[in-house]
Amino acid sequence: MANTELNPDWWKKVAPKSVAGGAVQTALVEVAKRRGAAEKGLPADYFKALDGLNAAIARDEQKANQAKDKAAVVLLADLKKASVQGRDQLTKRWKHGGGGVSGI
Repeated sequence: MANTELNPDWWKKVAPKSVAGGAVQTALVEVAKRRGAAEKGLPADYFKALDGLNAAIARDEQKANQAKDKAAVVLLADLKKASVQGRDQLTKRWKHGGGGVSGI
């Protein structure tokens, strides 16, 4: 999972054919847009985008399973972990009084 990114450009490069251009791509674009709002002190929009990403991952996991694409299933699981980490990092920063959330 070390190389998994919440980045739509990265996803375009690595997405397996069974899920390329699917729901995850669209959701990652939204996460990227909302990341800036989180950095400006509006984390709710970022959290909603992460929720949308998790729903998109679930939809694309179904496609990958139907296509019997094990590599896609593994990559989507790693992406889900990265989403959880992104949420956790932001939550920790806000709990500790750090309004700045650069590095998300």
